Amino acid sequence: MPAFIVQGTADRLVLPTVTADYVRTLCRANKAVSFLKLSGIDHSLIAEKSAAQVVNWIEDRFKGVRASSSCGR
Repeated sequence: MPAFIVQGTADRLVLPTVTADYVRTLCRANKAVSFLKLSGIDHSLIAEKSAAQVVNWIEDRFKGVRASSSCGR
């Protein structure tokens, strides 16, 4: 199951280091993870600022496009 994870670098509720550790764990398990970091965005704005990217990612899954992975980048 692929995952799309978005993290704001200014988030103080879900710390960027915690999310990065989780992404590394998924990568070590050979999961397809698209990881997007948005500079200067905090927890209250992350959904709004990433909505277009999230919708595009979901649309691609419905179209049968294989999810790319940020692992190894």
